[in-house]
Amino acid sequence: MVVAAAGNDNVSDPMYPASYNHVINVAAIDDTDTKASFTNYGETIDVSAPGVQIWSSVATSTNSYEFYDGTSMACPFVSGLCALMLSFDPNATVDRVEQCLKETADDIYTINPTFVGQLGAGRINAFEAVKCIPSEPVAAFAASAAPPCASEVVTFFDNSAGTDLTSWQWTFQNGTPATSTQQNPTVSFPSSGSYNVTLTVTNN
Repeated sequence: MVVAAAGNDNVSDPMYPASYNHVINVAAIDDTDTKASFTNYGETIDVSAPGVQIWSSVATSTNSYEFYDGTSMACPFVSGLCALMLSFDPNATVDRVEQCLKETADDIYTINPTFVGQLGAGRINAFEAVKCIPSEPVAAFAASAAPPCASEVVTFFDNSAGTDLTSWQWTFQNGTPATSTQQNPTVSFPSSGSYNVTLTVTNN
């Protein structure tokens, strides 16, 4: 993976090496998802990441830190996320990592209407990108936060990762229903206690 900062000249001209093919070109946004005043933009941008008032180490001493602005501060968020994605699937191709970065980015164009199409796919979303990257399914789920009383409904939420999941198979010990193929089923249990719940996810 090669990830590069877009540059800090507030221009739309392609800058290099960030604008080369097969390089992830990163623009900067602030903490409201608004385009940073200094960031370069344009059709060669791939994604955006926070780059305003970023707490960073500096070289003045062994324990010095400062707040900095710049696409060089946004770029490490993306390179770090690429590394995290590859830690989940070391066999993922560079193209697959880039695809997941872009497919799972959050749309920021309602906040930046005068830069539509010029800040890449949007702001990176680490949680969704990591869920996207594994080629093989990885089952995971959560349940509604508050433990219900007996016979009240528990909602289960699928948090599985993997590429193009196609089916979900749940089993609920003593639950009603006892099984489900819904992605996010609701289930009731007869009394308070501990119950085994399993989820199997598949893809093509």
